Amino acid sequence: MSAVLVLATLAACGSPAPESPASETPRLDGGSGGNDAAAGDAGEPDATPVPLGPCPQPEEGLVGLEDAPLSAATDATHVYWVTSVMQRDGTYLREVRRAPKAGGAPETLVSTPRDIAVVAARGGIAYWSEAGDVAGPASVRAWDASGVRTIATFDPQLGTLDPFAFAIDDARSYVLIRRAGAGGAFTYTVWTTPLSGGTSEAVAKNSLDVGGSVRALSVEGSDVFWGFSSGFLFRADRAGRSATATQVLNEMDGLDAWAVRATDVAFAQNGGLFSVSKTGGATTALPGILQIYRTMLQSPVGLVWGARGPSGAEEIRILRRDSSVCTLATTDVKSVFSMATDGDKVFWTNTATRAAGGAVRWARLPK
Repeated sequence: MSAVLVLATLAACGSPAPESPASETPRLDGGSGGNDAAAGDAGEPDATPVPLGPCPQPEEGLVGLEDAPLSAATDATHVYWVTSVMQRDGTYLREVRRAPKAGGAPETLVSTPRDIAVVAARGGIAYWSEAGDVAGPASVRAWDASGVRTIATFDPQLGTLDPFAFAIDDARSYVLIRRAGAGGAFTYTVWTTPLSGGTSEAVAKNSLDVGGSVRALSVEGSDVFWGFSSGFLFRADRAGRSATATQVLNEMDGLDAWAVRATDVAFAQNGGLFSVSKTGGATTALPGILQIYRTMLQSPVGLVWGARGPSGAEEIRILRRDSSVCTLATTDVKSVFSMATDGDKVFWTNTATRAAGGAVRWARLPK
């Protein structure tokens, strides 16, 4: 599982201006279950990967036309996303929406003026975080067939919740809260709460000399990761409490996108692809992969990303376990904001107005 990445220009807190079919553990941007060289091999890379043959013909389709859809998520039956809808007075409503993966009309689950950016899903239940405002404190909420319920609220004195940093695992939700300190420094703390509700606890924290736009928060195995566009990536044991996070990356050229793999973290920077151990250290360039653009995820069969070429045309591509690169989609790929996979398809959001190509779309993963 993981979280999302963004295309639009972010405010300091991360808000944008107007990133197996039966599995109940969806995979999102910034996250994965295991790759390295072969799926199902406990992450151990093959000494000589077996060539997989020619790239398959792209198979792609449309879930629905949408206005500025943000994050994407899946569960066994549906694909979910957050839509940003501008009102006549220039304000925005955030809507949590979903559609059957087998096909069918989208439906709106929640509509609110509060700031929502990332949705997660499990077992037919949608989860999200809301930034605090004059209407109330920051919170984590859930929707199911009985309606909306509040899982957690956070005292404003704790700081500012970033709605772009949200994830769940089988039992808990995770958010990131920023608090300003002396001299312009900021402390970022990961908080966790049971999905059934209850006491929120601090998992870990990091400090930065200046505030940064959060790229994503992702829960992977026993760890939680969170990264910033300024080039920092942190990791902590999700079972820890009030620990100091481990710094995995500090890249002066920034961090465009990242995804956790079995033994390392792949990340994009200035159009190139690199990797670093989950514990930090030296980075390694992954040759031949260019034009990474804003969002990527680890699927069961390879690393997937949104790519923009020199002409401005965009595609969805995959780096397969034999190191070959295939194109998964070219039709109406525009301003790719977020991706999610159920192991069979990759779903992505085009963050634009409907007239300019705003939509939720899908592409079939190669076998």
